[in-house]
Amino acid sequence: MKNNKISRLAVDILVTWRCNLRCKKCCVPKTGFEASLQQFTELLDKLYDIGLRRIVLTGGEPLMREDVSDIARYAKKKGFEIYLSTNGILLKKRWKKLAPYISWISISLDSSTADFNEMMTGAGGAYQFEKIMEFLDYYGGLNKKTAKIKLATVITKKNKDHLIELGKLIFKNQSGYRPDIWRLYQFSNQFSDASDVGYKYVTENSVTKKEAEGAIDLIKKTFLQVNVSYRPAGSRDESFIFVSPDLTLTYPRGTKYITIGDTKKMSADEVKSALNGVRRIWDKIILNREIYK
Repeated sequence: MKNNKISRLAVDILVTWRCNLRCKKCCVPKTGFEASLQQFTELLDKLYDIGLRRIVLTGGEPLMREDVSDIARYAKKKGFEIYLSTNGILLKKRWKKLAPYISWISISLDSSTADFNEMMTGAGGAYQFEKIMEFLDYYGGLNKKTAKIKLATVITKKNKDHLIELGKLIFKNQSGYRPDIWRLYQFSNQFSDASDVGYKYVTENSVTKKEAEGAIDLIKKTFLQVNVSYRPAGSRDESFIFVSPDLTLTYPRGTKYITIGDTKKMSADEVKSALNGVRRIWDKIILNREIYK
């Protein structure tokens, strides 16, 4: 193993469980214990000391935390490269404070109109659509653009025949910033079971790998100048390591989430040992984030 491999390993940090949407396809809890700012900075110290240099601020909706810019500021000062994953609703409001610290923004959007997004997402979907378009217009007008943008779209039964309209809107018709990458994900019940909240929705809206790949082929033929990236459902398994808002170190395996340690109680060396214990999945995690360059 090369000594610098751990520096290429990105860890997702869920800074909050809270979210300002209730997406129909999301089964993540919306409440629970959240670590304090000091606890997050102590975690960042440990991650930096063991050689990690990439983090993803996510949630929940990370911008629901008022001090998310303080977390980002501390991480940047330490020497981390920081990616932000957001639904976009609060992005314009928070951007001035975040701008000096963020390298990449991942914005989730699955629909080409406000009404369609409301139908796809649930209550608040139309508002989300409007705020994303508002941010892209705002960001496009800035003289200094400190971050690149990834548009993240989930291919479902409901939107798979409407993705071309979404692509035209975002990459051709709107006059604001055009994202640097369009990454699409297959929506599948592969990692769900009947005990999951929303299992019926997941099952009814799943697409097969063949259906997803058909949609991707059409997108690539239609948008030759767009950097299109695709992740099938199977690529999700063991493809990321995350720290939950209570600072538990976890990764997905099949339909389960495997806990590998409580970082509040662990020294930096113990965190490193826990990560080395799942070293077999490092290459997949690194490959999963290679789009962030």
